Amino acid sequence: MGIDEVIRMQKAETLLEVQEAEDCVMQAASAARLWANSIEEFAHLLRPDSAPGKAGAAAVQGLNITALRSDKLRATLNHESAMVVAEQLQHALSQLAEAQQKKYELGLR
Repeated sequence: MGIDEVIRMQKAETLLEVQEAEDCVMQAASAARLWANSIEEFAHLLRPDSAPGKAGAAAVQGLNITALRSDKLRATLNHESAMVVAEQLQHALSQLAEAQQKKYELGLR
């Protein structure tokens, strides 16, 4: 196996590594977006709405306590699980940066 063939294989492996890292980032970002959307849903349900045309205490409408107690929203408020999602995204971005650096060093676009 000649040096040109070794370099060609390195380039192919690096391009594959970048593609896989990009896929991991997209999956982790999707998970983070889903988590953030659930947090926003919880915040929306918790936020008392104002009744149109009313002021003061009369304007405050009730909360949907049943929805706030759902298992899905209960899981959303698990800080440790949220940190796992955030750390997975951070790790995926780090892996992508490393793969892109290798790609740059090999002179690939």
